[in-house]
Amino acid sequence: MEKKVSISLAFYNKLIQDMETFGFKNQNGEYKQNHFFTTVIVNTYKYRNQNKNLLIEQIKNVLLDKDNKLVNNEIINLIKEKENSPYFNQNITDLAILLTNKTYENEVNNETSKKNIFIRSTFKNEDELEEIINSSSDLAASTIFKNILQEYLSYPMYIREKILFLDIFDKLKYLKDNNLSCLVESKKEYKNYQTGETYFNSFVFDIYDIVVGKEEYHYYLVGKGKNNNNKYEPTTMSMKLSSIKQVISLNKTFSFTKDEISSIKEKLANGAEWIGGDLKEIIVEFSDYGTKLYESLYKDRPNYESIEGNIYTFYTNGVALVNYLKPFGRHAKILSPNELNETLLSFYEKAYKNLKNC
Repeated sequence: MEKKVSISLAFYNKLIQDMETFGFKNQNGEYKQNHFFTTVIVNTYKYRNQNKNLLIEQIKNVLLDKDNKLVNNEIINLIKEKENSPYFNQNITDLAILLTNKTYENEVNNETSKKNIFIRSTFKNEDELEEIINSSSDLAASTIFKNILQEYLSYPMYIREKILFLDIFDKLKYLKDNNLSCLVESKKEYKNYQTGETYFNSFVFDIYDIVVGKEEYHYYLVGKGKNNNNKYEPTTMSMKLSSIKQVISLNKTFSFTKDEISSIKEKLANGAEWIGGDLKEIIVEFSDYGTKLYESLYKDRPNYESIEGNIYTFYTNGVALVNYLKPFGRHAKILSPNELNETLLSFYEKAYKNLKNC
């Protein structure tokens, strides 16, 4: 099966940005557009079915006036009456998008440049795509797919991440709810230069919770973990949902002590992204003076993976690197990932306001 979907260029660019941000690549480092688009469609449909009540609440909130009273109870009652309709999911979602995302709708509809993308089924997802098409028999397949892609982009970034990795998220939630330890394998590939073998870093993990970071960009797996390749004791750590390659249940139950729970809650107060353990590739551009600062500031200095001119690539904890770069000012800019650069800029803005008000 192959369906052509015509979307605006702005719409297409937003999707491609997510594809790159969340790393939909093959083993050769090439981006997998069809895999990304079909994952968005199939998983957004699944997410929609899991969250009927959430969508109803979303619409209710939009229909509340300033005095916290419903401005149109008839619409809510109509929604409830139609809940068992075969078209309920499509209708409720269209209404939610219409009411909560008018600005984005206008931006897409007013865009004159168009881009054609092709949704191709594979052996793995053919039945799921057919089910989605059959769920709305009065709409063409291309229209259904376009609506779902648009619905996906209407969500905040952390929900989009959850949708893209819904199977992993659901498995983690099951393990957490049943207090089962697991082996969590990272997407980061390492190479043993003595043996020539490559492997993915993995952690034995006891899950405390799966939470949204304070910056509201990502979901984080939070709990007690240890690297499966060394003998160090378990420690409180977090891992970004999109950094996880696979999860394997160890069929072994766990529990947290009161002291461990207290410690995790204390660390979570500042946001899950501030808990150590989530390693990532970070690219930083230094000025000439910035490179000299890097050579001279030894305390907490991360080791780089590679250098090209004044551009340094690190593989380290993002929070630790941001804290290290704070004294650099305009002499260091984080090129990737962008959210870390935004965090650094936010720090400078707050510092400037504080100094201005002194």
